[in-house]
Amino acid sequence: NNGSIQVYFRSEGTEVELSIDYSLIENGEEGIDSNDNGDVSWGTGNLDEDPYFCNSSVGNYYIRENSPCVDGGSDGSLMGCFEAGCGPVNVGPVWYVDLNGDNDNDGSLDAPFETIARAMAAAENGDTIRLHPGVYTETIDFDDKEIVLESRAFETDNFDLISDTYFGPGPMGGTTLILNGSSNDHGIIRGISFRGGSDPYGGGIVITNCSPTLMDVVVEDNTAEIGGGIYLSESDAVLMNMIIQNNGANLGGGIYITDGAPLLENVVVRDNIAYWGGGFYFENAEPSIRYSLIRENEAFIEGAGLYQNGGIGTIKWTAFEKNNGYDYGGGIVANQATIDLDQTTFTGNISGIGSAMTFHSSAITLTNSILWDNIGSLFYSPEESGITYLEINYSDIQDGEENFSEYPTILFTTEGGMINTNPEFCDPENNYFNLRNSSVCQTASDTGGVIGAYDYSCDVMLARDDSYGVETFNLSQNYPNPFNPITQIRYTLTEYGNYSLRIYDINGLLIKTLRSGPGQPGKYIVLWDSTNERCEKVSSGVYFYQLSTKSSFTSKKMILMK
Repeated sequence: NNGSIQVYFRSEGTEVELSIDYSLIENGEEGIDSNDNGDVSWGTGNLDEDPYFCNSSVGNYYIRENSPCVDGGSDGSLMGCFEAGCGPVNVGPVWYVDLNGDNDNDGSLDAPFETIARAMAAAENGDTIRLHPGVYTETIDFDDKEIVLESRAFETDNFDLISDTYFGPGPMGGTTLILNGSSNDHGIIRGISFRGGSDPYGGGIVITNCSPTLMDVVVEDNTAEIGGGIYLSESDAVLMNMIIQNNGANLGGGIYITDGAPLLENVVVRDNIAYWGGGFYFENAEPSIRYSLIRENEAFIEGAGLYQNGGIGTIKWTAFEKNNGYDYGGGIVANQATIDLDQTTFTGNISGIGSAMTFHSSAITLTNSILWDNIGSLFYSPEESGITYLEINYSDIQDGEENFSEYPTILFTTEGGMINTNPEFCDPENNYFNLRNSSVCQTASDTGGVIGAYDYSCDVMLARDDSYGVETFNLSQNYPNPFNPITQIRYTLTEYGNYSLRIYDINGLLIKTLRSGPGQPGKYIVLWDSTNERCEKVSSGVYFYQLSTKSSFTSKKMILMK
């Protein structure tokens, strides 16, 4: 703390010889200027690193317990004249930020930094920055580091902190968070909300020219002209376990995506509103959506659930429910786009015409899906919009091929497997669109399995046992463990909403989704027979099973031993 030069030789007078051993010199040999009037012998044991003074700002130069000077002298002795006089300094890998903190602190739980930027500067690859509850407004950049920025929800098992820890607009308004440039490619944000922003592009979050990962995030109550909740441009971002709700825009009430190929997994998009694309608006992009729920979004003109303009979309294991397109396209509008839909459910969607889908010169493939109880004609394609190629296989389509007779611009083909039979939803009045055991859709897919977005039946939902006492969100250890080849997983849900139970291997790769869709409070039991999504037996080893809801997630380890 003496400036860049620690030792300075006078330019006149007798030459000086200086030997240095077992000393800490800031800037090392560069911190000594001999001024061509002497020789410096740089010996052994010298250091050039922070000595970790207890509090140099108030003249306390005793050192911390983990200072390199504690045993940096010869033969492990003290370096300097002040011994350890306070506890260890925080050196990571976890750094804490509190709006009431101080950037001269060490970023520990008891002495947090004030700003995220200070924590980013201190953190290294693999570190985690944890935010205390509060409203954050500062600009952030991950500076090419692999860092997790999160609330304390997971550390404390208090998932109310996801709502209590959020980014909001600054005093001048605007979006709540902007991530721009490749320096943010390796950043991970989780367990944080983004609320109350308003901007022409991206009221909640703007992600441009970078591909971060967002997990267990809530984006709500934001507005924009384009991308009310989230605006993505030239991004391959990963969005997982997210809720996008109550946002509004002209284009893309929930999310607007242009260019790029982002992945959206286990995302709930609900109660958003726009003129075009109430839930999503994709423009010349190649997004993938899977294990997601698009519900009760509104479009004053077209595409209440999704409006895709150009590009290529892939949608799997996803439900479009009760979306309202005032003109047409309650579920989806495809405009000169290519969309591949597999294991999807369209139900309760409303439109004057084209309640499930509206086409403008597009190419659509629909497989292993259910389109039932939508309000208004199921499909629509205006005569002036050009030819749309529509292929439907192994799906339950209400009114079957009669849907296409009055639309000459729809060229319909099928390889077979189409049915027109009531799918027997479990409880549609309460938004449970999984299937009864007696449903023909249980074995109607191209592999003889279930069709639609939900792969579990009504009887999986066990009755609540009042003798159990107060229920909590819980995932029990599987039994038996180790196991071969079948194990039992018990879990408890405490709220209504979308949830999932998935198996991952030790490398984090998804092996199988056991449950995905809406759930209700209660206790459940699921069996895993050690097979993957293709019904192939997996090898022996360590696996993880993860339970995720809209406000919580937890995981446990199990061992398959053959």
